[in-house]
Amino acid sequence: MIQPTNDFISELFDKRVSYRVPLYQRHYVWDNINWEHLWEDIEEKAELRRKNKSKEHFTGALVIQEIAPNAVLEIIDGQQRLTTFQIIFCVIRDLCDNFCDTMDIGEQAEEYIRGKSMNPLVGEQNYDMRYKLLPREGTDRDVFLSLVEKEEVVDKENPIWKAYNHFKTTIETYVANDYEKLEILHDSIVKDFWVVTIWVAAEDEYSKIFKSINGTGRRLDQFDLLRNDLFLRASVTQREKLYRQYWHHFEEHPDWRKAGVVDDFLANFLKVKLGTDFKNQLNLFDLYESYCLKLTKELNLSETNPQLVEYEFYDLSRCSRIYRDTHTKYSERIECISFFDPFRPNDYRYVVRGDDLRLFILELTNNFGLSHCELNRVFNLFEAYVVWGMLHIGSKGHSSRELAQVFLRILRLEKKERLSLIDLVYLLSSQWPTNQEIKSALERLPKTEAKRKKSKARLMREFGGRYIFDVLGWAIDETELFEKFCEKWPPAEVILHKELKGGLPIVYSTLPVSVEVIKHLGSEQTEPQIDGYVFITYEGTTELSEYEIDDENVIGKDINSEGNELITLDLEEILFAFPTTAMTSLENYITPVDDNTKKLRLKPEFNREKFSTRNWLFDKLFNEKLALQLIEESSNHEHWLLPDIEVVVVTCAGHKLNGTLKSFSTRALYLEINSQIVTLYIHGIHTIERKNRRKT
Repeated sequence: MIQPTNDFISELFDKRVSYRVPLYQRHYVWDNINWEHLWEDIEEKAELRRKNKSKEHFTGALVIQEIAPNAVLEIIDGQQRLTTFQIIFCVIRDLCDNFCDTMDIGEQAEEYIRGKSMNPLVGEQNYDMRYKLLPREGTDRDVFLSLVEKEEVVDKENPIWKAYNHFKTTIETYVANDYEKLEILHDSIVKDFWVVTIWVAAEDEYSKIFKSINGTGRRLDQFDLLRNDLFLRASVTQREKLYRQYWHHFEEHPDWRKAGVVDDFLANFLKVKLGTDFKNQLNLFDLYESYCLKLTKELNLSETNPQLVEYEFYDLSRCSRIYRDTHTKYSERIECISFFDPFRPNDYRYVVRGDDLRLFILELTNNFGLSHCELNRVFNLFEAYVVWGMLHIGSKGHSSRELAQVFLRILRLEKKERLSLIDLVYLLSSQWPTNQEIKSALERLPKTEAKRKKSKARLMREFGGRYIFDVLGWAIDETELFEKFCEKWPPAEVILHKELKGGLPIVYSTLPVSVEVIKHLGSEQTEPQIDGYVFITYEGTTELSEYEIDDENVIGKDINSEGNELITLDLEEILFAFPTTAMTSLENYITPVDDNTKKLRLKPEFNREKFSTRNWLFDKLFNEKLALQLIEESSNHEHWLLPDIEVVVVTCAGHKLNGTLKSFSTRALYLEINSQIVTLYIHGIHTIERKNRRKT
């Protein structure tokens, strides 16, 4: 770091440099309180100067970084003060039109605004050198330049325009047509007011600089510290891209401008990342530094590696959008957890806290990479779990706050191994009340509709019983209650069977069921893909996101379409599917099919009426002894895990795929090709052979 300097306002704006407010900084946000405070200091010093008792005034720190040699300085901290002084110079220059300006004060003010003749910078980037200061790109800059050029200001609500009018009125009143007072006021501003200028370089420890500034009374909040640190660690050439791609919504979206929201997000983000809980938000930046240190070890990158900084931007942006959705009334993510709303009476001893739930959603989406439809599926599972749990706990007279602990327990699970959705099902099922316990709890509920309505508050307070009747109907007969209850919220074993059922070739859009089962049985870790899938049909290629699969169709959104129109694909028309992220890595391993072959529609070699999928494959690929051994070792007779077998598959449209057969179900084969799982539907396979064409 270059040694800090003490600079008077005149010295700052006399330098042959141009100050820039970068995109990542906040807009100009000073208001009447800030303006009045500054004016009180200016008026006091001007009056002292009129009495020949001038007194210097420290007006804060200015943190800058050189981004073009000897010409362009980026303002890291202090932009509000510098912009305000520039606005005041515009006012003084314009007021000089009312006087015979023999002392050329207007011309001096103009020089502080535009600077003396400055040579344009010759280099890779064409910087505009006509102005001493340029606010951040957007309305701030547009309004400021309109003032400088004496043009009509379009945005009358912009704080820069309001500041100009405020100081124009205030200075006109103070000067009262006395040119000498205006001259003294001008001299006091440029000669009495000074700042500490801190120059930072790439090798500086930015966090220490900002903490030092934070200790002087000009407090930066925790998110400001993080923002400044991140952008300073990024290279100058990276910053605009990082702002536009990952950060702009923090500065532009109104949701983030509400008091405390960004710090609340940062606190929740760190709870998820560090796997710990804390209430004090005063040291969030310190905690982020701990997380960053942890991240460098996990990613095996140095702290100065540009990939690390970009990953931090990416991850903060992704998680922030998820978090913001949890605060948005009409969010798709919130729709899937609306069942929690009835459990939020005034007595918060009996609820699943909203913060715990938001944190849990953030963890689910962050660590599992779930799409909207997958979140709906997971929260349908949790709705059943919560209703069973609340009913059971309430019947024992305990607070349902105990139930909320399951969310925090999941958050605190070992981070080194990714928790799969099937692991979640197992985790919940181990705590699920028995059918008999729920029958007993239901028997304690009021017997008649009239009694139920009289005791709504008690039903809610004790165990969410009111929600049960709201959903199932207040007039429901006592003998039907348990049956209807289980139809709406199935027992654990029913949900467990549904989630592990091998008949669906893709249980979740991010993870083929084979990968889930393999992972659950302790096999090699498999990272999830994004929520887009490529479906190859007889007619061509379709990329879908946020889709669901039933026994007959795949329904989802076209990943390349901007609209919300749903596309339906007949499952019998789909030949194979794989994650969108695998398109590039698979293109050299799948032989494309020509139009003539596509029209022929080769017939499947497999005959469902004569063979089971298992018998057909075992007959094709194994000898009898190995087939019997695999049958004996299998614990799931709908899904078969196989020793790695190199195979060649030809689809009914003529595609040729070379890969390793990992497993199969009654409906699909799961082929690993170049480290990617491809789901091949049995009905779309023309033939399959071992690569060596020999049966072992």
